[in-house]
Amino acid sequence: MNSKRITTMTLALAISSGALGMNFLSGPAFDISWFTMDGGGGLSTGGTFDLQGVIGQPDAGGMRGGIFELAGGWLSTPPPPSLTFPVDPRGSYLHMFPNTGVGPVIIELASVGLFPGDLIQIENLGGYVYVNGGADGPGTMTAVFSSDDSLLAASETYRVPGAIEAGADYFTSPTYNGSQQTDIPEDFLVGTSAGPMQVCIEIPIGATHLFCSAADTYYSDNSDPNGDFAVRLSLLICKTDCEISADGTTDVLDLLDLLAQWGQPGPCDIDCNDIVDVEDLLSLLAAWGACP
Repeated sequence: MNSKRITTMTLALAISSGALGMNFLSGPAFDISWFTMDGGGGLSTGGTFDLQGVIGQPDAGGMRGGIFELAGGWLSTPPPPSLTFPVDPRGSYLHMFPNTGVGPVIIELASVGLFPGDLIQIENLGGYVYVNGGADGPGTMTAVFSSDDSLLAASETYRVPGAIEAGADYFTSPTYNGSQQTDIPEDFLVGTSAGPMQVCIEIPIGATHLFCSAADTYYSDNSDPNGDFAVRLSLLICKTDCEISADGTTDVLDLLDLLAQWGQPGPCDIDCNDIVDVEDLLSLLAAWGACP
């Protein structure tokens, strides 16, 4: 008897709630054509199993405004933070003549949560004046990975003794004065005004530091009046070695992450062309299944 009464009351409440909800969702002044209220909530555990859920989760998709981004749907993996470091355009890890006495940016990778095997995007931000009286605009930036933070004197040709090969080699021109060699085989182009301003690259085995600097033939007259010349590092979590959902398999969860960023920049931009598109989808599908 009590059981029937409880059931009847529950049903009545459900019907009343539904009717009440309809009254709030439609009326002469406004109308909500459809909506969802997804179930779940919190973290439930039992034995070796965990179940994480949400209440009122937004539908899959992404919203952007200013510096903020909201990703929804299936507990979408949040994009990792980006780290920005100011660069003095008068400094370099390359041979300089004359010597300006300014060094490059040297980033200890582990201190910012980056390690060998990580796929990262390195961006050339802002710009600088590279000749007296010139305009402040985008300039060339190069970088090199190293096994330590050692930097030899500017008079040396190979100033980074721990340099490690990575990416496509970028040839740097001889010095403006004296035509002295500056090129080293291990460094790579980050960005230039004549092309892309970023590069996607995997941190090589043995690398502990990253050196970044302007690439020029005469550094003494370089300046950065507005202080916007900088390098930005971003960890790309959406890559072809199953690091998207961090479950050891490239599967539907990874696909949903990619689709949520479709048509816009994001960490699932595998080929670093500033938009998540069909090329990124093909790369993900090529890695479908268990990680090697």
